[in-house]
Amino acid sequence: MGDPAGFDRSAVAAGVVLFGPDRARLTALLAAVETDVGKVFAVVNGRIDAELRAELRQRPRLGLIECPVNFGVATALNLLALAATLDGFPRLILFDQDSRPAEGLVARLGARFEELARAGRNPAVVGPLMVAPSRGAAYKSPRLFRRPPAGAGTEAGAAVAVDVLATSGSLIALEAFCRVGKFRDDYFIDAVDVEWCFRAWARGYSCWIDRDVTMIHTVGEGEIRIGPVATPRQKAFRMGAYVRNTIYGFRLGHVPARFKLRQAAYLPMQALLFWVDSGLRPSVAIGLGRAAWAGLRGRLGPPAGAPDV
Repeated sequence: MGDPAGFDRSAVAAGVVLFGPDRARLTALLAAVETDVGKVFAVVNGRIDAELRAELRQRPRLGLIECPVNFGVATALNLLALAATLDGFPRLILFDQDSRPAEGLVARLGARFEELARAGRNPAVVGPLMVAPSRGAAYKSPRLFRRPPAGAGTEAGAAVAVDVLATSGSLIALEAFCRVGKFRDDYFIDAVDVEWCFRAWARGYSCWIDRDVTMIHTVGEGEIRIGPVATPRQKAFRMGAYVRNTIYGFRLGHVPARFKLRQAAYLPMQALLFWVDSGLRPSVAIGLGRAAWAGLRGRLGPPAGAPDV
């Protein structure tokens, strides 16, 4: 089967951030994407098994970028964008180290991207529709943040304009990335994609999800749910970073008021669920409070408890 019309696989690089990856999942990911792109770049963000590192160095179509410490997801993503740009690629598709792309995902997103560009939609990024696994532990289903108002201008066939989308599986135009600017290094992890997508919209670009292309995606280590309210189960430092970065985002002019209001209502419920799930430990409540205070004061950077390597 040939590639969809309008897609040139040699024009796309893939990028993966690695931090203590599972060998089997990473090998499966590389096998799924290496033949569908011009080159794969991987950033080793401090932690990796020595044997796996040696194995990755032997892969002829993989460019390995090794960092001595954990610089954070945002910096690693920026390194991937820089490497792909310097190597002459106009497009970069990003994956988590445990992403599970279906066969043909890169080509289908690439063709959709070109359709949107030809239609004058000025896309910065196009991603798949995320779906939760149908088996195993329960995970919070990823939400589709449609760009209001729905209707004319926000749909193009199966493509729908969205406020934000996850970096995993997202196909980015590197020219747009250069104009929008890099992911915020001081966010370190969590809400990095949210802030960047709103910045892209503010600078005249658009963000899209192709509903015909799906990818299994999990957030955190499961789901915490009480009644209709659910939040991903995360490590404490990640939840703290999410709380801090979300609150800091309230200060940013390019984040719409409607999104800030939604998050202002939802964030306290998420924090409460996380605290209840921790067994109501005082140390967890104190940590979340400190994270919220850091967001209010604009004290960003590596969050408390984040692993160095």
